[in-house]
Amino acid sequence: MSCSIPVGDFSTSCEYSDSLGTAGTSLLSDGRSSPYRSRSNQRQSLFNIFAFVTRTIYFRRLKLLKLYMAVTAIVILLFFLFRSSTTDKILDERRDISAIDTSGNHRTGVDTGLFTENSNAGLHYEKVASDSNDLSSTLIDKVSRHPLVNPHYSSSSAGIPRQHHVNSNVSFTLKRGDFNRISDINEMQVRIREAAKHSWDNYRRYAWGFDMLKPRAKEPDQWFDLGLTIVDSADTLIIMGLTDEADLALDWMENKLKFNSRNENSNCFELTIRILAGLLSAYHLTGSARLKQQVIEFGDILLHCYDTESGVIPFSDIDLSTRRAHGPNWNPSSSLSEVTSLQLEFRYLSQISGDPKYEQTTFGTSQYVHNLTENRTQKLLPMYINPTTGQFEDSVITLGARTDSYYEYLLKQYLQTGITWLRDDYLDSMDQVKSQLFRHTDGAHNYTYVAEMQIYRTANNTDEVRYYNKMDHLVCFLPGTLALGYYHFSPLAKEQRLKFNLEKPSNELNPRFDDHMDMAQELARTCYHMYSDMGTGLAPEIATFVNNNIDDPISKDGPEITAQPQSAHNILRPEYVESLFYLYHITGSPTYRDQARLIFEAFQKYSRIPSGYSPISDVRRKPLPNENIGEILHDHAPDRMESFWLGETLKYLYLVFCDDAHIVGTILNNYVFNTEAHLFPLV
Repeated sequence: MSCSIPVGDFSTSCEYSDSLGTAGTSLLSDGRSSPYRSRSNQRQSLFNIFAFVTRTIYFRRLKLLKLYMAVTAIVILLFFLFRSSTTDKILDERRDISAIDTSGNHRTGVDTGLFTENSNAGLHYEKVASDSNDLSSTLIDKVSRHPLVNPHYSSSSAGIPRQHHVNSNVSFTLKRGDFNRISDINEMQVRIREAAKHSWDNYRRYAWGFDMLKPRAKEPDQWFDLGLTIVDSADTLIIMGLTDEADLALDWMENKLKFNSRNENSNCFELTIRILAGLLSAYHLTGSARLKQQVIEFGDILLHCYDTESGVIPFSDIDLSTRRAHGPNWNPSSSLSEVTSLQLEFRYLSQISGDPKYEQTTFGTSQYVHNLTENRTQKLLPMYINPTTGQFEDSVITLGARTDSYYEYLLKQYLQTGITWLRDDYLDSMDQVKSQLFRHTDGAHNYTYVAEMQIYRTANNTDEVRYYNKMDHLVCFLPGTLALGYYHFSPLAKEQRLKFNLEKPSNELNPRFDDHMDMAQELARTCYHMYSDMGTGLAPEIATFVNNNIDDPISKDGPEITAQPQSAHNILRPEYVESLFYLYHITGSPTYRDQARLIFEAFQKYSRIPSGYSPISDVRRKPLPNENIGEILHDHAPDRMESFWLGETLKYLYLVFCDDAHIVGTILNNYVFNTEAHLFPLV
C-alpha cells in the first residue's frame, strides 16, 4: 500500500504491503464483506485520524515558526538590555558613593563588604554659603572617612593620632564613571591618549601577562613575574577613559594575578609602590571586591619584609615563593627611600581593610627614623640604613636615587594624617635643602640645582663636606612636591586655593611654606633646561653643572648644564612632568603646559617606534636628517619600555592638559599620588 500525506508544502510517502494481497480488499462471493476488509477499514480509519492530527500539528508549527523565532529574539534582546542597565546602575552607584547633592546631604552607596545599612562612616558636611548657587560645603568631621574605607577601622586602634581634617568644596572622591563622563578632552589629551594606546596595544601584542615589553626585540621582559605593566597601568587607562583596555587590565588583575613569583630577589619597595599601590588605586576607582581581596593578600605577604632583627627597618628584598625577606646580595643595607616610602600605601590598606597592622608596622619605621633625627642638627639623611642595627650608614646625601621619596612622603603623610612632626621634619629638610644643597651654575644662565653632599670625618674628629655638581633627573620631582605643600599650607596661596574652592583653617597655615613656590619655580627652570639644552629635547638620567667654587673637576670648563656619556640616556622617566602637573594647575602659567607639550613631542619624535616606545642612549645627540634614528639613539639603549611610562609619565602628561576643574580640584584637594603616581584619597 502506498499513501501520500500532505504536510504543509511537503508530502510524506509511505508504503506497506498487506500479507493477504488482493483478497484483503475484495468482497466474498456471497456479497458479504470479508472480515479481512473490516479489519482493513478499521486500520484505515485509525490511520486517517493519525494523519489528520499530524498534519494539523505540523502545519501550525510551520505557520508559527517565524513568530516563535521573533519572540525568542525579543526575549534574548530584553535579557541583554536588562543586564546592561543593571551593570550601568551598579557603576553609577559606585561612582555616586559619597557624592554630595545640592542640599549638602551625603548620599551613601552600599558595599556589603564594607558597610552595614546603618553605618556611620559617611562624611558630615555643613553648608557655609548663603548663595543658593554656591555649592561649597565644608567638611567638619574631624576624622573624615572615605566610602571605601572600612568603618570599623580607627586610627586610635592603630595607636596613631589623627590631627588633621580636609576642608574642600570640590567633591570628595573620584570614581571610574567621573573619568568616563569627560567628553570634551582637548587635542593634546587626544594625542597623549593615543600614545598610551599605542604603548598598551604593543605590550598586549608582544608581552601580555609579563612584566614589561622589550619594544625593539618585540619580546616580553620579566622582573617580578607579576604582570607589572598591567597593574601599574590600570588606573592610567581608567583616568584616560580607555574603557576596553581598562576592562582587560582589571579582568587580568582579578582573575590571573598570582603572587607566587619565582624571583628570589623581588624588591619590597618596588613591589609596594607599583603592585600593591596599583591594586589599591584600581580598587578605589572601581570598588571591586575581588581587587580588595587581592590587595589584602599581597599586603600580608609584603609584611614579611619586616621580619628583621630591628623589627622597624625592613629588608630590601623578598622571595615571594617562600615569603622570606633578606638584604640584597651587593649590600646588606636598605636604602632610605625603600624603608620610608611604604607608608601611604599600607595606611590606605589599613583603612580599607579595617586592620591596623599594616599602618602600625610601616609607620613604626617613620616614627623610628624621626626619633633618630630629632636631636640631629643635620636633617638631610644619608642614603643607607642597616635593617639589623637600625642605624644610618655613612653615605652620600642626595635628593636623587635611594633617598628622594623619603622627603616626598614626609609631606604626603602629613596631608594624610595631620601629624605635626611629619610637617616639621619636612620643613626642616627643605630649609636645609635650600641652605646646603641649592647651588647655582657659573655663567649667564645661573641654573639652580640640588647638589649632592658627602660628609667625611677627619683625623681631627671634625667634619669635612664635599659637594658633587650633579643632579639626578629623579630630583625633578621636588618642584611638584614644593608646590603641593605651598598650595595646601602657605598663607600666601589663598588665591590659588580659592580657584579650586579649598578652604583651610588658619591654624593649619604655616608661613614656613611661603618661599616654597619660589624654590619650586627656580628648580623647575633648571629641570626644563635639562630637556631643552639637549640635542633631542629629552633629559639625561643625570645632569652635571659648572660651579667653579666646588672642587669637582668633572663639571669644570664645560656648558653650564650637560651630561656625561655614562649617564646621558633617557628611560622615559616621569619626574619633571609630575612637577608640571602641579605647577601648571596651581599657578595657571601657560609656560608649564608649553613645556609639557615640547617634552611630549620629543618623546614622539625620538622614542616612538612601531612596536612601542624605546629609551634612547644619548640625549645630547640630535640625528641629522639623513641619519637613522634607531641606529643613532636606540641600538645602544636599554631595550625596555618601563611600566612607569604608562603608569606615570603619560598619566601626568594627560593630567597637565586636563581642563576639567572638577577633576583637577578634587585631585589637588583630596588626593595624594604615591611615588608611582597611584591615586589615594585623603581620608
